[in-house]
Amino acid sequence: MKAGFAKVRITPPVGSRLYGADSPPRDIARLSRIVDEAAESGDLAAVEILVQAGRELAAGVSAIIRRAGLAEDCQVSYQGAVLRNSRSVRESFCQSLKDTRPGAIVAPPAYSPIFGAYMLGCCQLGWEPHLS
Repeated sequence: MKAGFAKVRITPPVGSRLYGADSPPRDIARLSRIVDEAAESGDLAAVEILVQAGRELAAGVSAIIRRAGLAEDCQVSYQGAVLRNSRSVRESFCQSLKDTRPGAIVAPPAYSPIFGAYMLGCCQLGWEPHLS
């Protein structure tokens, strides 16, 4: 474990402090980068945190597939900095989703997040989106 990680001090209640109103998303993003670096350095606890995060994300997507009545061979993508930047979370997410939805095809994002906002806006306004 790198010496810098020993300086990280988290006191209870962790959940309310991390996800409370006074905790900006950049703090959580910073913490995720620290955990990812620790995992890449061989910290087994950090690896397990990231693997579990991937499993939980996959469980949410699997539930959406089920509730939406999508076909087992539907295509799934992901968005967000953690899945984009953390190999451990992304690999766990993909493997966990394949374990629960063997026919699902997991692909990296084809477009940037702003494109999704554009598509939603077009739908809300009744506009035909231009894809070129």
